[in-house]
Amino acid sequence: MTQRRQTQQVSGPPSTEEWFLGHIKEITVKNFMCHSSLTFKFSSGVNFIVGRNGSGKSAVMAAITLALGGRASSTSRAATNKAFIKHGEISAVVRIVLANCGDNPFKPDVYGDEVIVERHLNQASSSYKIKTSANRVVSTYRKDLDVILDHMEIQADNPVTMLNQDTSKNFLNTTNSKKKYEFFERATYLDVMLINYSHCRENYEQTKQIIVDKKEVHHGLEKELEQLALLLERSQNIQNQRRKVDKLKKKFRLALIKKKFQAMKTAQEDCNRAEQKRTEIQGFLDKSQEKAEQLREDMDRLRTEFSQGANDSRVNYDRYKQAKTALDDQDRKLSASKSSLKQLLTSVRDKEREKDIVVKRLQELRESSSANDRVSVERRMQALRLEIDDIEKDLATKEHDVEQFTSYVHRLMSERDQMRVKMREYNDELKRAADRIQLLQRSKNDTFVKFGEHIPRLRHRIEEAHRRGVFHEKPVGPLGAEMSLRDPKWALAIEQCTKGELFSFCCHDFHDERELMRLFDECVPKGKPRPSIMTAPFSSQVYDVSRNRPDSNYPTVLEMIQSANPVAVNALIDSRGIESVLLIDEEQEGCDYMRKPPRGCREAFAKNGTQICVDAMAFRVYSCMFDRARWITADVEADVRALQARVNEIQRHLAEAKTNVETHTQEMNSNESIRRSYEEKSKQLRQLANSKKRSMDECQQLLQETSDDYVQNLETDIARVDEVIDSLKDQVKEAKEQCNQDMITVEQSKQQYQREHETYQEAFGIGDRLKNQISELQLELNTVQGRVKATESKVAQLDQLIASRKRVFDEKQQLFSEESSKHPGIDFQSIDDEAPDTIRMRYEELETRIIEIEAEQGDLVLVQKKHDETNNLKEVLRGELEEQQEYLEKLEASLTMRRRKFKEMRKTVSGKCKEAFSEMLGCLGFQGTLKFDHDERTLEFLLQKEGSEAANFNLKDLSGGERSFATVAFLVSLWKTIEAPFRCLDEFDVFMDVVNRRRAMEYMLDAAAIQKQTQFIFLTPLDISYVSRAASMSVYRMPDPPRNAAENRPPEAQE
Repeated sequence: MTQRRQTQQVSGPPSTEEWFLGHIKEITVKNFMCHSSLTFKFSSGVNFIVGRNGSGKSAVMAAITLALGGRASSTSRAATNKAFIKHGEISAVVRIVLANCGDNPFKPDVYGDEVIVERHLNQASSSYKIKTSANRVVSTYRKDLDVILDHMEIQADNPVTMLNQDTSKNFLNTTNSKKKYEFFERATYLDVMLINYSHCRENYEQTKQIIVDKKEVHHGLEKELEQLALLLERSQNIQNQRRKVDKLKKKFRLALIKKKFQAMKTAQEDCNRAEQKRTEIQGFLDKSQEKAEQLREDMDRLRTEFSQGANDSRVNYDRYKQAKTALDDQDRKLSASKSSLKQLLTSVRDKEREKDIVVKRLQELRESSSANDRVSVERRMQALRLEIDDIEKDLATKEHDVEQFTSYVHRLMSERDQMRVKMREYNDELKRAADRIQLLQRSKNDTFVKFGEHIPRLRHRIEEAHRRGVFHEKPVGPLGAEMSLRDPKWALAIEQCTKGELFSFCCHDFHDERELMRLFDECVPKGKPRPSIMTAPFSSQVYDVSRNRPDSNYPTVLEMIQSANPVAVNALIDSRGIESVLLIDEEQEGCDYMRKPPRGCREAFAKNGTQICVDAMAFRVYSCMFDRARWITADVEADVRALQARVNEIQRHLAEAKTNVETHTQEMNSNESIRRSYEEKSKQLRQLANSKKRSMDECQQLLQETSDDYVQNLETDIARVDEVIDSLKDQVKEAKEQCNQDMITVEQSKQQYQREHETYQEAFGIGDRLKNQISELQLELNTVQGRVKATESKVAQLDQLIASRKRVFDEKQQLFSEESSKHPGIDFQSIDDEAPDTIRMRYEELETRIIEIEAEQGDLVLVQKKHDETNNLKEVLRGELEEQQEYLEKLEASLTMRRRKFKEMRKTVSGKCKEAFSEMLGCLGFQGTLKFDHDERTLEFLLQKEGSEAANFNLKDLSGGERSFATVAFLVSLWKTIEAPFRCLDEFDVFMDVVNRRRAMEYMLDAAAIQKQTQFIFLTPLDISYVSRAASMSVYRMPDPPRNAAENRPPEAQE
């Protein structure tokens, strides 16, 4: 026989989950129904068990029911326990682990943080084992299990806690109002309370019948005595009661008038507050308009001064250029004179030196002999020429090698320098990344740190100043810390859009701005940029800028920002216009879309931070230099991991660059050594060639000097040089005189140039200062004008509000005047605050009692006599029946209280259920309620579609999916009414269409998200891929059943 399941274990949630008392941590079955061995580990939130029909899902739910002491019949799977034992086996085991933690655990010193319940099933009976978290057996009694389940508020037989297939199908498809009421009673355990009450009533009737014979006489006398005493008391107090009724009626009329007076006073206070607010904002508006006008006047005055200064500056510049040109001309002339004088002096020295050489040579020639051998000299010259040729060839080869090595060394040096520059860049980037990581690590504990290390101290100083009353309104900022994103994927785009505004602060008025600037002076370090300040009156509501939203399906920056502080959002609306800036996923998609932008949109940002701008003149696209957001990111750990990865990459590049630099340095040193050796050899060859050439020149000169013509030529040269020297000395004298005259002229030109330069620099500095002042005033004027525009809009809104409140006040005042005219001279402040309806109920009740007394009372003497006789007889019988009567009274009081508490609980539970049911149906587009008839024990669903004028209709008029959804809405309303640590539903959505199933599941998951301390287990054969996964959601998929699986199990346990 093929076994349908052998062993399967489904892993559960991580151990870090938060568990609450009564949650199911784990369920294990052995030889149970179609499973040989199966273990489920659930999460503390929402759990889905998905599988095809026949895969064994419902067996899990049946195991939970039986493990918690449920009857076999309550599972709707079988009538006896033995039917759950797998075919071919003799016993089965179900084991459940319950969380024993939270605020009120059950005997934590005994059981620990878990309670383990094992139930062993055999053919004849079943047994229990209740264990601790350490798997130690504490008890084997069912009553101990009931105590634990009562403490944990677990009801295994409650259909709201455990909704099996049959109950789900019958409940979802039925339209019978009595069956629905029965389901309501089962779910709320009202049926159990009724049964218990009936048993108590039967016991009471039996007890009453036992003592009725002894009590009958005494009871009659006591009743008669009570009636007589009541008549006496009422007769004596009737006059007092009538006077009290008159006082209450008068008090009722005055209370009505005071109520109208209070309504009028409230309306007047509302009107006064609105007018005071309008006066404050109008004062702010007037100051802003005055400041704007003053700024315009200052700008006009500065522009006039700047225009006059520009004309003077042009004149001074022309004079300055002329003086500079004249000075340059004189400097060039002086330089030419000095150069000419220097050349003449050099020529004189050269000629004198030349004369000395010629005279010395002539003397040497006269003293020497002329017996040189010309033939030997010529032979020597021929040998020297051959040697010089050989040396020059070797020298050319060596110089070529030196050039090659020099070029290669220079190339290596250039590459090494480039690598060193890159290494410095890597080190700088590494330092910046390390600083950024440290900043992000600190921002885990203080989010303000990432906006600057000085920001936390600045925030602390702002808090202190605000507590001392320094500010009219506490400044808000930095703006980036006041906001979060609805979708983190837009973080980079929104950061590029807002840029510097993320570090800005907002102030309510100029007084607060000045005080905040003083704190900036104290807290912002020198050299650090100061945050900008935006000044505008604070508003408790975000501006209504819906009219400015572009007609586009793409979201705007305003729609993606969420902030609990409307001041921060309004500041970005004023400064950046975020309500008209679109966010588009892809850059190319954004470019194509913004070619024809919607009305009111001139700017968009892509997800990668690219800015797309459109105006009347051009279409521009600006790329983003960053790859991720740095300031408004929500995932600090992800940023740290990304930066750490970048640090590792930089360190790897740095190590590679360092290795390359060392390699280049070694190779460069090696080639430099070779180049130097070649250069030294070239130097030696060059010196040898020069030596040979000097020897050859000496030989040549020796041949020339041995002739007679040479001596005569020397004497002639000496005479010619003397004449040249005399002429040059005359020229030197003239050049010195000219140079002195030029130096005087240059000094005069330099003084004139300095005077003109100082005049021009002074005029130029004044113009720059005026230009900067104009720019600052223009920027401040733009800010003030924006503030004026926003304030004017607020003033108009307040005018409308004041007019409306004045109309309300006039109406209340008219009503009060009409009533107060009927009661002149009344001090309404001294009237009690008791509600008029309460006073009316009191005097109507007194009037009813007076009428009853008057109808019942008779002759007071006879009544008194009869009262005394009856009282004496009662005292005789009281001793005999006191004990029995006391017991019966206690029993009756107990029954009365139980009945009253039952009705109160039934009313409360049904009321909560009706409220939750109406709220759920509103999400489907219906209006509806639950109609309870507790006397007839019926429950009907009354529904009406929104916008429809038709009368209410019931479930029979709805489609199957809508009827199922309405029934699911009723089920969820029961969840909100009856608390339980967990809820388990089996195939509740099989009769719904796709749309209603999706919506029903979404609303169930919403309800589950609200009930965070309740665990949910859904069993379904349908696809749940449409369900949005959450962190606390787990999905367990059962494997498909093998073919002919139904043939391998007993009929009673088939699914």
